[in-house]
Amino acid sequence: MKLPDPVFKGSAESLPGLIEANRREEEARLRLIEDLTLDELFLNLSSRDHLSKSQVRRALPVRYDREMPALVNRLVRDASIDYLQLHKRWQREAVGYLTSLGAEALLRLGGGALEAPDNLDYVGLQAEGEPGRRAAIRARKMGDFAGLKARHANFSADSMGDFCLRQAAFCRAEVKTVGQCMGQEGVELSLYAREAGDWLMLRSKSCFVDARRVGRLAGLDSHNLEMRVQRAGAELGERAHDAVIYLYRGARSLGQNGSGVIYMRRGAPAWRTSFRVERTLQAAGRATCGNRCPGGIKS
Repeated sequence: MKLPDPVFKGSAESLPGLIEANRREEEARLRLIEDLTLDELFLNLSSRDHLSKSQVRRALPVRYDREMPALVNRLVRDASIDYLQLHKRWQREAVGYLTSLGAEALLRLGGGALEAPDNLDYVGLQAEGEPGRRAAIRARKMGDFAGLKARHANFSADSMGDFCLRQAAFCRAEVKTVGQCMGQEGVELSLYAREAGDWLMLRSKSCFVDARRVGRLAGLDSHNLEMRVQRAGAELGERAHDAVIYLYRGARSLGQNGSGVIYMRRGAPAWRTSFRVERTLQAAGRATCGNRCPGGIKS
């Protein structure tokens, strides 16, 4: 029978030398983490035409999850100071990937939400949590494309820009105001907002909205959308499929090519629409979450 080769070549005296070499290597790696700057990170990225989260992760000298949050917070904070200098999209995407890596590390460590600086684009880009254990990111103001392609993540902010939660799935956002195209092509998203822009939940599937006011063409081409709203812009639910909409006050117009049901308050004017209209809501009603969404936006 052939015995396996020894792990340590040579005599036993070589073991202390290997231990010392590993100690020096670890000290050098920790110094590299402390001294890493955002410009050095950009130089470490081997390809910038097709940037990915795994590529940004490989460019970081981080070996353990406990080292990730502090490094991410420092690099993202440095990026926010001179954010206008990041002219190229891949640079802003790299910063967005950093926020996702930090939130995922905090999730594995059992910590709370990642606190992101204000006005950054691509916050939570491709952030991935787990069913029942979501990654979480908070900020006062998030820029455009926040939560792009995220999975199982929670976002909380006072305001979010345009195209947020685009192509995301199983995510939740609590925000006061959000721009246009929120949740475009999203799957099973939940939005709680005071005001949302135009084209809300465009081409989405099985999503939920609780908002005071939404812009025009909310729910366009959506599937199985549930929306609770007080005021809406023009063509609410246009070309929506199997939508359930609770309209507590009024809309400029209703979609004429959608399917589903719209619950309206008693005494509301008649609308020309393809939806089935049920006048069952109280005139002084407000959008509430019911059993499906506890703790919704108060009026």
